[in-house]
Amino acid sequence: MKEIFSQKSKIETHRFVFKGKELQINILREDQLHPIISGNKLRKLKYPILGAVQQKVTGIISFGGAYSNHLSALSYCCSMFDLPLLCMVRSNDKNLSNPTLKFIESQGASIAFLSFAEYRMRNDAAFLAELQSNYPNYLIIKEGGKGGEAEQGVGEIVDSRVKEYDRLIVGVGTGTTFRGLKNSLGDGQKITGFSAVPQKFLDADIRNDKDLNFDFLFGAYAKTNVELQAFVFDFWEQTKVLLDPIYTSKAMYGLCSKMSEDVNYAQLPLLIHTGGLQGFLGMEDVFPWVKAALPQALVSKHL
Repeated sequence: MKEIFSQKSKIETHRFVFKGKELQINILREDQLHPIISGNKLRKLKYPILGAVQQKVTGIISFGGAYSNHLSALSYCCSMFDLPLLCMVRSNDKNLSNPTLKFIESQGASIAFLSFAEYRMRNDAAFLAELQSNYPNYLIIKEGGKGGEAEQGVGEIVDSRVKEYDRLIVGVGTGTTFRGLKNSLGDGQKITGFSAVPQKFLDADIRNDKDLNFDFLFGAYAKTNVELQAFVFDFWEQTKVLLDPIYTSKAMYGLCSKMSEDVNYAQLPLLIHTGGLQGFLGMEDVFPWVKAALPQALVSKHL
């Protein structure tokens, strides 16, 4: 089972016409690591899961939204390693149900709903201490898998192949993947993180990082608009690469915009596709075509 964490993803080069200009796009296909859990989720969970198994913890607790890629991937991993999981899900609706939550429960995990007000306490020391006392010998993993072990796992993406590219491009949510990559860059290598989260919501120690870009939010976190929806479809039509609607699509749009405006932006950029395709399963109304494009193993597991 440990082999799931040691896979390497391939690098692809595609031609893509963006606003009348043909661009050469290089993509690290982390989304293809596994049909159910893929991309940065798999990288971020490697050391927490392996550590939990080694330490023989009683179970794991973690946090996320109702469509959380992190909780979906974590539930699958915990099922694989026979680790009980409690998911603390942000929702004022205690009876909420959707494909992501159904999948999480199908993996044997338990769900506890926290109101938006309660969820704001997820990083509060007193709240976490009480939670730990109620669940002794449970490992508490922060929202999105955030933490040093997650950054270590993500950093392993930057192997000798990846270091051949002059600039890495990645979508940003908690900032964990961005930090893990940035800490592992090769000599002279640069990185741009296109944030899907407004600057004020990022942690104070990262929100002012000069390598973050906030120009392609498309409204707000977890939001899309007609322009982004059309871009995702157009990219799929031209390349047969499906970009998730929350992170990688916005990073790719940002990269294409920068490359089309400035030929010197990057000589050889590499976009890290961080997976997250299960997020489409809550957005069929705005992406009615996407079910046929998704990995069928993913669709069958979630629906």
